[in-house]
Amino acid sequence: MLTLQVIAVSELLRAAGFPKSVILKVTAGLPGGQVFWRLCTSIGDDDANANMSKLFKSIRKNIDDNEKRSNFLVMLTALANAATQQDYGAVLANSVVTLKPAHKFTYQNKNHSVLELKQGKKDRLYFFAEHFSAFPCIVLLLAHHKKDQTTPKEVTSHCEAAMRTCLASTAKVSIKQE
Repeated sequence: MLTLQVIAVSELLRAAGFPKSVILKVTAGLPGGQVFWRLCTSIGDDDANANMSKLFKSIRKNIDDNEKRSNFLVMLTALANAATQQDYGAVLANSVVTLKPAHKFTYQNKNHSVLELKQGKKDRLYFFAEHFSAFPCIVLLLAHHKKDQTTPKEVTSHCEAAMRTCLASTAKVSIKQE
């Protein structure tokens, strides 16, 4: 069974090395109340929790200096704000970050896109959005610092494989609230 774990912005910021004082200030400024989309990540059978997932490992590996942390903070707060609205794409289109498809593929006779949120010249956050049993999720896949203009094959391969696992007609998705 595939498990998607709902993750808090504070957990993601902690993984990126932000001090507690900054995390408290940032999360206090996020919109309260009802959100439409839940921020999630997939956790594998070997992962005890989201902190051991590929997403969190990519954050710890790629968000390793102040400029990258700053860009990650801007992308994450923009995404958290957009998650409060059904049309998150329209909210992101009118924000300081750039949203675009990073990779397109066909699966089960449907077109799908891995989405890329961009801040700065090289910092990216990869994700996709899907309704799982009427539970709308923005599934965060990877944080990455690009060195070239094109998205590396290992990034698109991982993201597509993760999406295919989630979208498989035989997948049983369990949503784990934390």
